[in-house]
Amino acid sequence: MNKSFFLSPSVVLRATETAEQSLLHMLKKNYAKRSHFHVVILNPAFDFTRGEGLDADNIPAEAILFEKSWGPIVEWKYDYSFYARSKALTAIRHQMPTSKIKDTDRVLLLQDGDAHLAGGVYEYGLAVGASGVEECLDEAIAWNFSLISLSALQIRTKIFSWPAMILLLDIPQKYYTQKRVELLSF
Repeated sequence: MNKSFFLSPSVVLRATETAEQSLLHMLKKNYAKRSHFHVVILNPAFDFTRGEGLDADNIPAEAILFEKSWGPIVEWKYDYSFYARSKALTAIRHQMPTSKIKDTDRVLLLQDGDAHLAGGVYEYGLAVGASGVEECLDEAIAWNFSLISLSALQIRTKIFSWPAMILLLDIPQKYYTQKRVELLSF
């Protein structure tokens, strides 16, 4: 199984809980036309280059770190989960945000099945797709989830941050020594 030690599902889940609060605030303030959307975070340890038939309809479970829908799905005009997955796949295949592909001469790189909409982001190997509200807000939502997840990853990978974050991030004891924790603790 393709797993990233540092960017585990539990780290992403905690990060997305933080990101979710800002999104719910946005919806509460009526910044968006609709109150439903879908977010997917792809597993950076999964090999997305294998298999020609990999598209938004058949992403394996091990390729997804996080996926969630907000709002009543019965009110969806389109399948926003499909669009979110498609945007994330396009971003990871081209290793850049879908808005950058769409708004530049890189649009020629798009292949059959790639998303032609903003809302997929890629940074440091992490791809996130969001769909359901306006295109520019989809991208803002995706960046929000991406940056908060990457911040959690950065905190987890810095040894000097471990004492303060051990309980928050569930770092297994075998990956740090008690002596080091005592030296670095306040």
